[in-house]
Amino acid sequence: MASRPLISNALFGRAQQEARNTIHACVHRLGFKASAHAVLGYPHVWARDSMITSLGALASQDPVLISSVEASLETLAKHQTALGAIPTNVDTRSQKPEPHNQTQVDSSPWYIIGLEAFVRSQKPGLLFIRRRFSHVEGALGWLFFQDQNNDGLLEIQEAWDWEDLFAVRGTGLYINVLWHEALKKGAALASKVGKETLARAWRREAVFVKERINARLWDAFPPAESPKKGEWSFARMRKGRRGPFYFPYYTFWRFGRWCDALGNLLAILCGVASASQTRIILDYMARAGIAHPYPTKAITPSITPHNSDWRNYYRKYRLNLPNQYHNGGIWPFIGGLHVAALVKAGRQKKAEALLVKLMQANQKGKKSKWEFNEWLHGKTGRPLGMAKQAWSAGMFLYALEAVRRKNNLFF
Repeated sequence: MASRPLISNALFGRAQQEARNTIHACVHRLGFKASAHAVLGYPHVWARDSMITSLGALASQDPVLISSVEASLETLAKHQTALGAIPTNVDTRSQKPEPHNQTQVDSSPWYIIGLEAFVRSQKPGLLFIRRRFSHVEGALGWLFFQDQNNDGLLEIQEAWDWEDLFAVRGTGLYINVLWHEALKKGAALASKVGKETLARAWRREAVFVKERINARLWDAFPPAESPKKGEWSFARMRKGRRGPFYFPYYTFWRFGRWCDALGNLLAILCGVASASQTRIILDYMARAGIAHPYPTKAITPSITPHNSDWRNYYRKYRLNLPNQYHNGGIWPFIGGLHVAALVKAGRQKKAEALLVKLMQANQKGKKSKWEFNEWLHGKTGRPLGMAKQAWSAGMFLYALEAVRRKNNLFF
């Protein structure tokens, strides 16, 4: 007799309901708050958090959560800057963006990704899409101007994406994979409103960005390819380095030499990585234990004080010590994307096994079960950060549906 499918286990039903309950607790009339913790939570609609949460909310087909996806989109669009940037967050108390933290670079691409997922899932009328398309044009226009050296890829200031207490800078992997995906999603929306010339231009740009990511951030030039004129410094910096993943960033004279899990997993999901690169990355992550004891560590290996990427500000609140927070801490929302990447690679059994570990991570808590904590210690698996974290719950729902449907849904 065939064994009962793992995904039908009753405990998954409990986990699914607890995840929905957590996201429901984060619902506000302005959209998804990042955390529903009663005292120390994040009372803001963060662009990246709310849009990542939205992918799970849309997959769940819960009408209340879907309404909050739309509210999040409306709130973020309302506070788009005059230059086109989507705000980092909007405080639900003041109903305004935080003045000191308004335009982190990844907010704009996540807005476009979330909007396209809503349109694809809910199939609203053409009037809805037309009314929001100007925000897409504005956001992509602002992103084009973040290519400061005209090399086809975006540059960021240090600690100016989701890892806002970490020394990613220059040309980053994560932000440029999102840039590639935002161009594709923007092109799909442009086609829906009849702007085919614009759609074609954005699709061409997406292809170019993908090529540049692979030329500049993959671990080595292909054997048959010699560095192009002007790229000698890249060849010299990469000499002798054979890490089987995309570099996390490069500046004029150096590369990061650790594995950025989020950037690499998104490269797989967004089609930047080829089938062979996908195999190499996922095999490396398995060997490196990046999902042990739970999925998935933000980076591996952790940065230690003797490393050139170490910064003294990592000691702030003792957050970014090795195996903690961005510096090798476990983030369940990344774990959800890891499950989906395994599904896309056709590794269904491994995806199911990782989903079990992700469920176990979310079941843990500092005070009670099913806290859906923000992050966990990279070695001990001890839950840390804010409880009732929306994107931890949202990405569990997303991963659950990816395994059930055997596809990666909105990417």
